[in-house]
Amino acid sequence: MDLEAIVEGVETEEELRILENLGVRAVQGYYFGKPMTADETLKRLAMQDAQALAS
Repeated sequence: MDLEAIVEGVETEEELRILENLGVRAVQGYYFGKPMTADETLKRLAMQDAQALAS
């Protein structure tokens, strides 16, 4: 069917490695960060942009 999916609930590096070995390309979960409000997300993105520009 050639469908794409996002695997949710990834909490450990081991889980991430297993999923990568299975060919999963899109994941989300507490391993990457806790749920955030829209304002928190915008602040985090702005901080990442500032760090990228500083490099």
